[in-house]
Amino acid sequence: MHGNSPTQGAELCSAVEMMFSLEAALQISGDVDYADQLERIAFNALPSQTTEDYMLHQYFQQANQVMITRHNRNFEVNHNGTDICYGLLTGYPCCTSNMHRGWPKFVQNLWYSTPDKGLAALVYSASEVTATVAIIKK
Repeated sequence: MHGNSPTQGAELCSAVEMMFSLEAALQISGDVDYADQLERIAFNALPSQTTEDYMLHQYFQQANQVMITRHNRNFEVNHNGTDICYGLLTGYPCCTSNMHRGWPKFVQNLWYSTPDKGLAALVYSASEVTATVAIIKK
């Protein structure tokens, strides 16, 4: 999300908020380029910044990151060197509040109704849907 520079990081909140913005843009426009970007963030950036049980998170994630250590990096604000460490309150507390919203909102945006009362899967993930669609009579 922040490019390929090995010295920059992308915030967990940025991933969650970017997903939300892409979901809204997709819903409004139907442009599948937004769906592709959404899937890329959901399946690459989001899962790597939290533990499986969602008890800990990483404030910043770096491209090709190989170390998770307490160390001051060239971030504008370093939060005592804990920005890329996993913890409950690493970085700003907004990530602790936001990190639980990414997957539920993603799942809510897998399926869309179409103008002809049909159903469209614009974002792909394992899912099931129950819906009533129009029956077209010839």
